[in-house]
Amino acid sequence: MSESRRLLCEKPPRPIADIALTCGFRSLATFYRIFGDSEGLTPGGFRTKNSAEAPAVASPSGAGVVIHLTAK
Repeated sequence: MSESRRLLCEKPPRPIADIALTCGFRSLATFYRIFGDSEGLTPGGFRTKNSAEAPAVASPSGAGVVIHLTAK
């Protein structure tokens, strides 16, 4: 899941189906189900939530915690 979270935050955005295949899922429906169970959001919702101006880093624990980093 960590790789899929990283890929969903890349710019320019890749198609979600491409990310699912890259991460080893043969079924897009399975990817959506497992991602939703893990993150509490759809892949598209996760991408939207993490596409703010400040770069976001998903927690390595996979707990769905997002830390926003800002430069000063």
